[in-house]
Amino acid sequence: MVLNILLGDFESSLLKIAGTNSIAVSPVLDYTFDSSRSGMCMTFSTTLKEIPVFVALSNFNSDETEYVTALFSRSIESARDILCMLLKKDILAGFSRTGHMNFRLSNHKVITISLRNIKNDEKYISLYIPFSFFRLFSHNIDVLDSADTVEHEIIEFFKDPRWMLPDLRSFMHTLSKEDLHRLLNQLRKMNLLTPYQLYLVVQGFPELSLKIKSGLSKNIISDIMTIRSSSLKLNISSRDIAGGIYSIEEAVYRIISSSTSLDYSRFLHSISDTIRLFCNMEFLLERDFVSWITEISNSGLLHRTLSLIDNRIVAIAVSHDTDACMQIISQFVNSRKQNDIYSLMPEDPRAGSVFEARAGIIKMYRELKMKNLRPVAESLEYLLVRFEKNTDYFHLLLSAGWFALSTALKGVKRKITDRVLSELPRGAVFLIEDILCGVANPNIIHDEMQVNKARNICVREILRLYNQGIVRLG
Repeated sequence: MVLNILLGDFESSLLKIAGTNSIAVSPVLDYTFDSSRSGMCMTFSTTLKEIPVFVALSNFNSDETEYVTALFSRSIESARDILCMLLKKDILAGFSRTGHMNFRLSNHKVITISLRNIKNDEKYISLYIPFSFFRLFSHNIDVLDSADTVEHEIIEFFKDPRWMLPDLRSFMHTLSKEDLHRLLNQLRKMNLLTPYQLYLVVQGFPELSLKIKSGLSKNIISDIMTIRSSSLKLNISSRDIAGGIYSIEEAVYRIISSSTSLDYSRFLHSISDTIRLFCNMEFLLERDFVSWITEISNSGLLHRTLSLIDNRIVAIAVSHDTDACMQIISQFVNSRKQNDIYSLMPEDPRAGSVFEARAGIIKMYRELKMKNLRPVAESLEYLLVRFEKNTDYFHLLLSAGWFALSTALKGVKRKITDRVLSELPRGAVFLIEDILCGVANPNIIHDEMQVNKARNICVREILRLYNQGIVRLG
């Protein structure tokens, strides 16, 4: 996760170095000796401090050094944008091609990327990361903590779903004017954005008014002005503005977490990749891949799962544990498919490719498993009280959406509803409470079919989240 934040899709970029056919990445390691080194420096600045991430290269020739230096230089703005989105704070960033730093033993951890060519020569890129960088993600991290503790705290940060929801103000500040206009148009085409919501955003963030309006059509601006002229009659409050802002944040999340094309914006594409990487990571943090293959075979779904996955993907997935995986798979597929998998197996696949292939197989298995489950609206209360952590209700909010969740909560005991709302964003709480109180969409309370449909959606999403290991039920 850290390398993908700092370098984006670093594997595909580094494979372009002449002769490189294998990349390995170390975990976060303790830096075990004091030294003075020279090399590149990526610097991230908050209001309180500067955080230098030092990069040293070993065994690279001058052309390769120039290529890697350019890669880091190009990555710095994207890394800053992603950190701003993840941490919900303003961060500045700078890059220096040459720097000289003295390292203290206790202040840094190191991640090393190893590149090997066809002659078995190895090159190394070492990132020396100060503990202050990791503390951006968790204040539980102390300067003397081990690498294992740091890694655990970073994983815990990404398990909290709040990082995935964009902060609309900083998000709009970060996006270029062109990308913001494309995003707003995309939201409108998907019926996820109305002139009323845009009016509320302009009221909430007046400093962004010109940036937002400059890319809107005359008709939409006219609609916004009409709403503005009647705002006194509408009696719009700060509560309405907070709810409107949240509704757009959730809509943006819908786009960046889906397979919707975001090729027009490198920033949005990077955020989408980060969310997708986390979702894949969640599968494989739970247990190793051989254990997953064993579970799939015990469920009776291994043959069906593999029949729906391209053999090339299967070959990549099993390439790091070939003997153990194929011993199980061979019991469920014919010899022709086995031979095909072996013939397609890459000699030294990228770690990222293996990760994605394995996640794809697990996802397919869970999709098949979910098809056998039938959501029952009446089980919603039972499932809601079984959530082990209140923060997991945030996952349900993002999965089902505020409108489905608020409709589903109609008639649910107040004590349970209060628990669900306790960890949700303020804007989402306002929207849900307005539905429950009948301020918005008052006819829902009399529409049993709509309530049951929403409850079925929420039950299905709870079961899916539980099945994926994202939420825990007691």
